[in-house]
Amino acid sequence: KSNGRLKAQGTFAYDLVKLSPYIKLITGQDIAPTGAYDQPFVLDFPLGSKTGEVQAPGYFKSGFKMDQLVMYGLDIRDLTIPLVLSNQQFSTSIEAEINDGALRFYPTVVLDAPKPTLTIPTNSLVLSQIQLNNQVCNDLLGRIHPLFKGASVGGGRLSLSMDYLEVPTGDKVTEEIRFAGTITLQDVQLTTSGMLDILMSVIKVKERAYTLEEEVVTFVAEQGRITCS
Repeated sequence: KSNGRLKAQGTFAYDLVKLSPYIKLITGQDIAPTGAYDQPFVLDFPLGSKTGEVQAPGYFKSGFKMDQLVMYGLDIRDLTIPLVLSNQQFSTSIEAEINDGALRFYPTVVLDAPKPTLTIPTNSLVLSQIQLNNQVCNDLLGRIHPLFKGASVGGGRLSLSMDYLEVPTGDKVTEEIRFAGTITLQDVQLTTSGMLDILMSVIKVKERAYTLEEEVVTFVAEQGRITCS
């Protein structure tokens, strides 16, 4: 005769082999995850008095952990992703070692907003001092700046800071996503090819190899277009 609550706690396991095709569908990348672990979970949701439907707000806490995940040329190790749903807010903190550097990514989604949107804290240092390779240059940097597409790198390090990131839900993410940030390249040996090679030929520059001791690239995404320095 009164509202009930649905409560549960326990552990669950996830199958990395079955998850891989879905990750590829989102990222376009073949991945090689290893090391799955049973994870504890806790949930507590109020129920409607008549129909028994789950009512908001509720509470859920769990997470993921794996030893290694390889994508975009990034060798991600000791990856932990805690998941918390509380007071109509979903949040996680993704931390890992990555190419001898660090990944720190702390997204939040407010679910009871008119249009739920994933955001991160302003001025976030997402990637810190990661080792560059050709795949990172082409598959990751090439998505932000076309001059990196087809270029070859010989070492160097990259850091990525994000001024802001806003990823809305819905079917118009490409048009409505907003972000801005800065890529810092240090001691990068860059050999031109692709679009960069064509541009150098047009302006009659003979050199094809460059050393970027400390190069800063800024970028902004608005209305489906990325603008770079």
